[in-house]
Formats: sequence, structure tokens, C-alpha cells
Amino acid sequence: MAALFKNPELTDYFLDAPEVELGAAGTGLSVVEPYELGKVISLPRLKLELDLDFWGNLEAEEYAALRKLKLRGDDCLIDPKIRDSGPPTELLDRLQSEIQDIYRQIMPIYYALFSGYHFTRKIATCRLHTTLNRDLHFDTYQVDNPDHFARLFINLDRQPRIWQTSYTVQEIFELFGDRLPTSAYRDMPDNDLWSELRWRTFLSGPDERAWWDGLPRHVAYFQPGDVWLVDSRQVAHQIFYGRRALSIDFAVAVDSMGRPERYYRNILADFRKQKLQASMCAASTEGLPTT
Repeated sequence: MAALFKNPELTDYFLDAPEVELGAAGTGLSVVEPYELGKVISLPRLKLELDLDFWGNLEAEEYAALRKLKLRGDDCLIDPKIRDSGPPTELLDRLQSEIQDIYRQIMPIYYALFSGYHFTRKIATCRLHTTLNRDLHFDTYQVDNPDHFARLFINLDRQPRIWQTSYTVQEIFELFGDRLPTSAYRDMPDNDLWSELRWRTFLSGPDERAWWDGLPRHVAYFQPGDVWLVDSRQVAHQIFYGRRALSIDFAVAVDSMGRPERYYRNILADFRKQKLQASMCAASTEGLPTT
């Protein structure tokens, strides 16, 4: 069960779903509404059967291909190209077997949690290198990403995976949106504007790689085997420490969302509207006499 240390300066967006247990996939477990509202949802009673000794002892750092091992489809198959990139065949075979066993357990739960979603691409990622002090951020992309996604994390390690989280993306816009000029909200394409809001929020200091940005944080210790869900485009987060994890990131058709207004591009469209309306109001009052 995750250990949470909540900062009273921040919104408490953490939510437990204790009714989610192994074998309970058919009992109306949907978390679509709180997920789309940006909650960080923990599943404290979901206990998967994991070989934590295997994952904890895994020698992964020497293989670049295992930093983010991509898996595709319902069979979670490792890309055949990985087999030509260094990791020994016996290691990849064992990884494939362990991951497929996790899929066998988690996918009925996953589909129940996100019931109603239409999945367009089925992708998961095994994160098998140690991560330390990653910058606080919300998710952005180098290329345009038109999809919503359903994101679930599993800590596969024998040690906690430590996250720090901060403002929601709405709060970021309210607090830091003025760091972007009005022209950015008027002219920038969606993907560029989404990324620019991130850079102006978190990387505005003299050392743009600094993680000690001074923003308030919650701290979450996700214990071995813990499972949690969050739309990581909506909550600022930072992997402070972690070694072995699986993230399931299936792409979702926007028209199958319960609240399409919570799609990140629609959130961004609302930011644009607010900023441009405020600019127009300011322009219309310029030169008026004061009273």
C-alpha cells in the first residue's frame, strides 16, 4: 500500500479504490470519471503474483535496450529488433514470460477499470533502469500525439518507487500561464503550446536541468507490487527514485471518453480561450479614464 506524505499547500487529488482486487474484474470497477478528472488512483488491495526476486536482481543497466522496453498488443510481445541489440536471448525470453504472466493477471482488471474506452493502439513499457531525480514535469511530446490514453503503473521492484507530485495542469496555467506571451496562445500549434507551457513552468531557472525548482510537492512511496493510475498529462510529477516498473499506456479514442472536455487538447483549448479573452478585455479597457 502506498505511503503518502501530502503537502497542505497542494490540492489533495489522491484516491484509493479498495474494491479492486484480483479476480474482481466483472464487478463494475470503472475509474474513468476520477481518472479523467486528474486523480492519482491507488489500488491498495490489488495484490499481483510477482517474482520480485527476479525483478530486483535483474541486471538491466548494462543494456540500453532495457531502459524503456516497448511491448505491443494484447500478447505484450517484445519487439523482435530488441533481440539484435545486445540483451541475451535467455534474458529476453525470461522477461517475456514474466511480463506475459503480469498481463494475464492485470488485463482483465485494466479493461474493467477503463470500461467504455475504445483502444486504438496497445502499448506498454517496461522501465528497467534506475531513475534518480527526474525533473518535475507533466507529459509532453516531441511529435504530435492525438490520443487520450489509459495509464496504469506497477512497481516491479523490491524497493519503493518514489514519486513527487505537484500542481495540476489547471493550476499550472493559473499560476504560470502568463510566462507565455499572448501571441503563443494565439499562434502556436497545440503540441508546441503544450510543450512551451511545460518549459516555461519548470525550466525557467539559470540551470534548466535543475530539479530543485522550489515548487511544493506531495511525496508518494509506491511499495513493491503497488498498482496506481494517473493521467500524467494532468498532474505534475517527478520520479525521484525507481528501478523496475511496468506502465500500460493504451491509446484511447477521444470520442469514447466519459468527459471529452478532459482530453488534454480540449483542456488546452480552454486555456487558449481564457488567455485570449483576457487579452481582448485588457485591450478594450486601455485608455479608459480611471475613477
